[in-house]
Order: sequence, then C-alpha cells, then structure tokens
Amino acid sequence: MGRGAGYPSRMFQRPPKERESRSWLYVGLWMLFIFTFIPLARAVQSFVDERWGREAFTWIVLAAIVAALAAALIYLWRGRAAFRAGNLAWLVGTATLFVVWTWHLRTNPEEALHFIQYGVLSLLVYRALLHRLRDVSIYFAAALVAGVVGTLDEIIQWLTPGRFFDFRDIWLNLGSAVLVQIGVSRGIRPSQITGRPSVAGVRLVARVATVQLVLLGLCVSNTIPRVEWYASRIPGLDYLRTNESIMIEYGYRYEDPDIGVFFSRFPPQELAREDRERAEEVAEILNRYRDPRRYGDFLATYTPAIDPFAHEARVHLFRRDRYRGEAREYEEGSDEHALNFTIAYREHLIMEKYFPHTLHASRYAFTDDYRLYMRSQQIPEYRYVSAVSAQLVTRWREPHFWLAVLLAVIALEVGWRYYARRTR
Repeated sequence: MGRGAGYPSRMFQRPPKERESRSWLYVGLWMLFIFTFIPLARAVQSFVDERWGREAFTWIVLAAIVAALAAALIYLWRGRAAFRAGNLAWLVGTATLFVVWTWHLRTNPEEALHFIQYGVLSLLVYRALLHRLRDVSIYFAAALVAGVVGTLDEIIQWLTPGRFFDFRDIWLNLGSAVLVQIGVSRGIRPSQITGRPSVAGVRLVARVATVQLVLLGLCVSNTIPRVEWYASRIPGLDYLRTNESIMIEYGYRYEDPDIGVFFSRFPPQELAREDRERAEEVAEILNRYRDPRRYGDFLATYTPAIDPFAHEARVHLFRRDRYRGEAREYEEGSDEHALNFTIAYREHLIMEKYFPHTLHASRYAFTDDYRLYMRSQQIPEYRYVSAVSAQLVTRWREPHFWLAVLLAVIALEVGWRYYARRTR
C-alpha cells in the first residue's frame, strides 16, 4: 500500500462507509444550513460590518480558498508517491479562479460566501453520488444538483422579506459547484472514476439539467402582473404584491443620440401617453417626496408593481440630483466634476424629453440658465448608459425563453436516449 493510502484515498475514490441514505442526509443538513442562513444573513452582515468591516467577508473567503487548496495538496501528498505537475497545475489554477472571482466581488464581499456554501455542497453531493456512479458523469451530476439547490436558494430569498432574488447569484452558486468539480476531476483525479459515462449517469445529468431549466423558466415567467394575480388569490402571499424584490421585469431599451441609452417599462407611445394623462397627479406625488430623506419611503410606497411611471420618474430625478450634488464636491474643470455633471445632465434630458409634462408640472424643473450651465459642464462625446431600470430584460421576451427551454429539454431527452442505444 502506498504512503498514506488509507482514509485519504477513500474520500474521493470510494463510496463512504456509511449507508447511502446517511450520505444524502449530510447533503440535506448542509442545504438546511444554507436555507436557514437566508433570514439571518442581514443580521450576520451587520454584525461583521460593525466589528471588522465588510471587507472581512473577502478575507474569510480567501482564507477558505487557501485552506481548501492546502487540504487538496496534503491529500495528494499523503495518497500518492509523488505530485504530478498536471494535478498541481489544475488545483492551483482552480484556486486562482476562485481568488480572482472573490476579489472581483469585493465591492459586495458577502456575495463571495456563495463560494463556500456551494463549494462544500458540491463536494457533499459528489460524495453521496459515489454510492452509485463511478464514471465522469458524476462530476456533471454533482455540479448540476448543487446548481438546482442554488436556484431554490434564490427563490426562497425572493419569498423572504428583506432578501432579494438575483439571477447573478444563481450563476455564482452554479459556478462555485462547477469549479470545485473541475478541481476534483482534474486536480485530484480519483482513480476509481474511470471509463466512458454510464447510461444511468447520463440520464441523471439530463434529468437534473431539465429540472434546472424548468426552474429558470418559471423564474423568467414570474413577472409583476403574474405575482399580482396569484398573490391576491393564495392566502399568506399577499405581502408579495408590495415585495421590494422583483424576480424579473421586461422592458424597452431607448437609444437617443443626445442622451445615450436608458431603459423603461413602457414602449414609447405608452410612455408619452402616461406623461400626458398623469402629469399633474404624478408631479404632486414627486413633490411630496422631494426631500432626499424621504426617498426610501417613496421607493417602498411607489414600487414598480404599484406605479411604474412614478417610480421611474423619481429614480431618474434622484440620480440627476445625486450626481449634480457630487459634481459640486470637485473643482470645476476637473474630470470628476465633468463626469458627474454629464450623468446629471443626461438624466435631466431623459426627464425633459420623455417625461416633459410631469417635469414641468413639478418643482424639479430647472431654469434655462442653469440648464445651459449644466450643458456647458458635460462631456459631449461621453457614451452614457443610465443605470435606472437597467435590470429590465429588453432583448428577449418570455416566449423566447420558454422556446429555448423547450428546445434544450428536448435535446437533453433525445441525447441521453440516443446515447443509451449506442452503448448497448
């Protein structure tokens, strides 16, 4: 028996000693930990922020990555006669990708905790699948199962007051699981995982991928009108009608040569009609919440679900005034002064051109002299893309997503059946 060829070689290469049901119990317990953390996350973030600062999350995750890499290297050293350069390169490369991704998230460092949650889950699922699978399909199945759990995680967050759904987090969860499986398959290279994919393994991968696709399809169908429909009919879900977290919204992309790019929930004709017919009403609402200290109250009261037109107008005005205020903090003529005034001026142009009646009926309009001053301070050639409502999906519509899901599911079903026939 080679050096250290006892327990370390069992961990990745042979089924766990316990029964399969217990291995899946460990998976379930870790999932329970992830889901239980959802309502506690904000409190934990505040606790860490107050004592050590938000950047502590970045260092916690980086430390976990280094510890995982060290554990993998120790595993190789104890279980093999010598390191192989290929194994070492894959492990270091995978860890490097995690480090780069974590550093990229440093402005929202708590997001990097997904790497720990779903990296561990990916390993636990791999461990449980070893009871049945001993071919390369195990890596794909383990990553996809973790990805499905990650999607359910985001759906539960959407249902939880104070938490938010984000498609980007779904990719974070799945990406974490995929990178861990790459590290296992190419870095550890378990000797017991050999041969071409089994029919059972390919079928499992296809079925789990189908579940993932259908869940994503349901998410892209969970629009505000649909939420309004079922939340008003199902007891206990009424709070979703005013939920700050919105799963998906479809809208329109506007490209204007004088402004740049901005987004709206309304097509041009409907946006113009809303402005004509509701100018006085919405102007009164905007005036009532003109104090920046009441901006949060406005967002909670006039959500996109309740009044999308008033919501868009106020957010454009908030962004205009915020950057106008920041511009004054810099010396006139400096790059920072010009950039901030550019953003403020383009947001004002959006209001002038697409919300004109509402703007002039409100107390947010500027004098001609001040407008000309803002124009003189901007960068004319700057390619501006407004961040207001930038989360709107504008290139695809719901039927397009479902067509893609349907075609992918058909391809998966046909693919695994064809593979099964070819391997008989």
